[in-house]
Amino acid sequence: MSSADRSLTRFSRFRNKVTGETIDILQGRAAHFKNACHKLSMYVRYNFKNPYIYHLTLTVAENLSSIDMAHYNRTLTYIRTKINRAGGSVKYIGVKEWQDRGAIHFHILFIVDKPYLFPDVNDIAVVWSLGFAKVTYPKVRMSLEKIMGYMGKYMGKGFEYGENGERKAFTASQIKGIYKLSEKKMVKLLKYYTLEFIQDLKCSYRRVWRQVGWRRREYLVEFQSDWEFVGVEYVPF
Repeated sequence: MSSADRSLTRFSRFRNKVTGETIDILQGRAAHFKNACHKLSMYVRYNFKNPYIYHLTLTVAENLSSIDMAHYNRTLTYIRTKINRAGGSVKYIGVKEWQDRGAIHFHILFIVDKPYLFPDVNDIAVVWSLGFAKVTYPKVRMSLEKIMGYMGKYMGKGFEYGENGERKAFTASQIKGIYKLSEKKMVKLLKYYTLEFIQDLKCSYRRVWRQVGWRRREYLVEFQSDWEFVGVEYVPF
């Protein structure tokens, strides 16, 4: 993609083979962000009975437009380790915010499966060491649209969903690929298999399989689709 195209959002267009209806599916970094939100939402839905949500803001005291990501990664590691050692489980998605003065802030949405495990904000600030830390408790339902709307707004004007040339516009927990399936497909799988079993499976958007040896796949489910790929479209923000 040329530098001129970076102000555009890329979509793959599909046509329904029965009705002729067309839909556009996000591609590129916008799609990566959307997929990360979807997998986070699906994972929490099936694994956390009562999720507890924390919004952490990390500010940079100096007017810096870029920083060593080691500070950010060290802070995330500290929080995850504290929660895990206390017997909890945590997932997150974090985004950069470019402010008008040019400085970077970070906003991270943490989802924890038990209450009272999130570290003290003053201890987090010490580990962060570049500025200030603030924790709030948003009432966000764990859905794709809510997470995208809540976190996407912090990416700043002209930087929606990371289409700004930055390699690290957002970061997210590693979540198994099976959670990229839709709710409808997950429900179908869970009619025949346990959650523990399907978490170890591989999948595309149409097929689910388990790996047998190095090269052989054992396909368990194939979802039928009435949609066919038409082409790629570019539209401005």
